Amino acid sequence: MLDRAFFGACVAAALGCSGGGPAPTQPATTKTAAQTAGTATATPAAMGAAAATATAATAPPLERSPLMVKQAMRLPGEGPVNPLSLRDLAVDASGNILVSGGLRGSLRWGTAQLTSRGDEKEAPSVDAFLGSLDASFRPVWASVADGPDTDWANAVAAGKDLIVSVGHFTGEAEVGGKMLTGRGGSDILITAFEPGGTLRFARGFGSKGHSDATAVAIGERGDIVVGGAFERAIQFDGFPLQSTGVFAATFLIMLRPDGRVVWAKGFGGRGNSAITGIAVDPDGSVVVGGEMGADIEVDVFKLRGKQRGERGFLMRLAPDGKLLWARPFAGVDEVAIHGGGIIAIGAPDDAEVPPSDATLPETWLKVVKLSKDGKVQWARTVAPASQDPKMAVAPSGMIVVATTPHLMTGYNVGRSEAFVTTRSPEGELIASKKLGKSEKSVTCRAVAVRSSGEILVMGGFLGEIDFEKAALSSGGGDGTFLVELEP
Repeated sequence: MLDRAFFGACVAAALGCSGGGPAPTQPATTKTAAQTAGTATATPAAMGAAAATATAATAPPLERSPLMVKQAMRLPGEGPVNPLSLRDLAVDASGNILVSGGLRGSLRWGTAQLTSRGDEKEAPSVDAFLGSLDASFRPVWASVADGPDTDWANAVAAGKDLIVSVGHFTGEAEVGGKMLTGRGGSDILITAFEPGGTLRFARGFGSKGHSDATAVAIGERGDIVVGGAFERAIQFDGFPLQSTGVFAATFLIMLRPDGRVVWAKGFGGRGNSAITGIAVDPDGSVVVGGEMGADIEVDVFKLRGKQRGERGFLMRLAPDGKLLWARPFAGVDEVAIHGGGIIAIGAPDDAEVPPSDATLPETWLKVVKLSKDGKVQWARTVAPASQDPKMAVAPSGMIVVATTPHLMTGYNVGRSEAFVTTRSPEGELIASKKLGKSEKSVTCRAVAVRSSGEILVMGGFLGEIDFEKAALSSGGGDGTFLVELEP
């Protein structure tokens, strides 16, 4: 049986040094020779505690070139109960914006009227939602996976001429006239669209247990890499994968632009595992970050953490799916590739943190630059402290991190605020900004960067919020904002 806490993390995606230190594990000829000890790093639970014990949410001490608001809007959805709950954000080569999540009830998106299945007033279902907006934030087209139960689009990615959304559906779902039928409690959902909104393909994969896709990336040649979690046995176009015992295992698959699966990898061990981030290098290799239980096995690699609780990993695979290296890396939230190196948010081993950063609180997450072979080059603490930071890297190499720290009232956690910081490719702070003025909580859910460098941030808010150029109201319930910043 799937651990509810874990599946909540997968599917509550469904409702946000100088390079010394140990090298990553390298392939070995036997599994025994490949076993390697994990690093003693802070667990996500400890990181969350560190965020909660911060005395106040303040910007980093250095602030230069303040980020300026270019435009802001509340995304469609009216009334005290917002029918649209959004999780992820992407931007395509033409500057169009893609948002993904779930629709419950009715929504007008541009000229389209969308309604999820079920009794709209009493018990509407949740449909996986994908929406497109133009560069001026005007809704253009939208698609839903229409089913009788709960469906979600957890993540979205945009390539040169392809948009892919991934998540899960339950029972059955219709996408663009194509009907998908499930096999288990929930099934993996992968949908691909042309830039204008025409469906290219819709795929569903499942087992007799629960399955969910939580991350997606598209390579320069149009290859699609999808990761997530599954229970028991699952087949991906003739590639069989099997989980270990009652635990949820992790899958990683590559699909061609027409939807054909060309390889599939499964890995797991004692405890549940999950994928939290994927990036595809221009050379076609794939970098993956995730969480694992007590240990994890991939091919001839075995990673084992020294601490109890959740642990993390980073790994790199060749274009054909062959594992090149894997290493423990606690708390991996986001991964990206730029200039041949890897940018990740997580908590590397203290031994790998440069002396200049060694005095920072070790339970805080860090923005980390690693070499192509997985060695830490530099690490910078994520500030203000936040349990679930979001990251994007611009074509110029500028690193953008969006965080949601909580203010404190004595020992009580108070409302949350939203901050955006930018760093150079070398990790030096460029700018920082608190997003909006509000008396209630504000959160960051996703961040993306246009090819021209403008920063897009999507998040949630309650009540009223002032974004300098636009004052927004949540309409009495939860609201979702989209804001564009000039770097």
